[in-house]
Order: sequence, then structure tokens, then C-alpha cells
Amino acid sequence: EDAIQYDLQRLFNRRKNVKVVTDNVTGIDRDKKEVVTENGSFPYDYVILGIGSQPNDFGTPGVAEHGFTLGKWEDAIRLKRHIEDVVRRGSEEHDPAKRKALLSIVIVGSGFTGTETIGELRDWRDTLAKQYKLDPNEIQFSLMEMAPTIMNMLDRSDADKAERYMEKRGIKVMKNTGVVGVHEDHVDLKDGSTFPTCTLVWTAGVKATDQAKDFGLKQGRAGRILVKNNMESQDDPSIYV
Repeated sequence: EDAIQYDLQRLFNRRKNVKVVTDNVTGIDRDKKEVVTENGSFPYDYVILGIGSQPNDFGTPGVAEHGFTLGKWEDAIRLKRHIEDVVRRGSEEHDPAKRKALLSIVIVGSGFTGTETIGELRDWRDTLAKQYKLDPNEIQFSLMEMAPTIMNMLDRSDADKAERYMEKRGIKVMKNTGVVGVHEDHVDLKDGSTFPTCTLVWTAGVKATDQAKDFGLKQGRAGRILVKNNMESQDDPSIYV
């Protein structure tokens, strides 16, 4: 867990031309060319807005209440703790239907985040099974994608190769599968059926953070700030996004 975090003060400690400021940015005064924070302001020649994104559940009922997203470090730790808990509970459950839901892990979305996540979880499977004295094959992984193909950001041959590899590893790839509702122990699918799971990880899209609207720059689909092909904002040549 600690390996993916690094203290920025320590990282830039010996860089005399770098000052790390921990504060909340409230806006940009483009006339004065100042970044405004809760505790002061900072003059600039150029600004790079690197505020990231947030998961977009497209209003799907139940995602916020029963699903998991991976926007922050804390989200990943919460998911890890949850999986340890459901696998432990699954190992003790005698009711077949409840046991299946506890030991079934679903990833929605087959982009980089979804496929990398399901790969990491699959690598963790045997360790979990040994820890809780389970047959590893009882812990099931399903990748759900609404489109007819997965990993559509890749060349088709590469994506097909990745799909074959996942299936060889025992991952169930479910294409043309839309999730329309999430509950504590199952999900509702677009075709009217349900799928048992107590663990749904939503990686089916992102949108701009709520903060993006605070900078007075043009926004497009999903709140994304509009830029030119060099990442310069369309409104201001001194602001890059």
C-alpha cells in the first residue's frame, strides 16, 4: 500500500526552484494572472491544470451505494478491505446462492482501468484462496462490457489477444452486457436478467471533476475542459490542461 504513495515534500526537498504548497485552489484570476487558494494567491506566467477526473456512473442506480470506483488511493484500499471481507465470509457461507454472490467479483468496463484491475485481482486469487482455505476456482471474476468488443482503445488484434489471455486465466468476459442497476448481492442487466455478486467495481467511464467549472474555461462533454491539439486551453494561451 505504501509503495504507491510518495511524499512530495521529500521528492522536491533539494529542488531550490520548486515550492510544494498544500492548499485548496478556489479559482484562477486570469486578469491578474494569479492562482487563488483558500489561504492566498500565487502569480503565474503559465498554469497547468492537472486536477484529474472522477468516475462517471451515468446515473446508474445503486453504483454509489453498492459499487466501488477507483478514483483515489482511498478507493483502492476500501476495495481491498472489502474483497478480503467477502472472501472470508464466502469461505464460511453454506448457502450456495449466498456463497456464489460473495465469491463473485465483477468489473464493469473494459478500458485500461477495468482490465488492469481484473488482472491484478486475478493474480491475487490464489493467495486469497490459500488464506481462507478455498478452492481457487470458487473465486470467480467477470468483466462486463456493453459494447460487442472489449478494450476498444487498442488495435483489434491486440485486444483479441488480451481477451484470449483473460479467458485462459479463467476470467469470464461478458460482451454486449449492460448493467442497469446495482444491489447489495446482485446486479440488474440490460437484458432483464440478474447476476449474483457482492462486489461490483465500476470502471465504465470518467468525467471532469466538479472543480473544473470553477476556472471559467469552456467545457465539453462530461464537463471536460476544451483544449487545442497542444493541450492549451481554447480560452487562454497561458493555461494548459
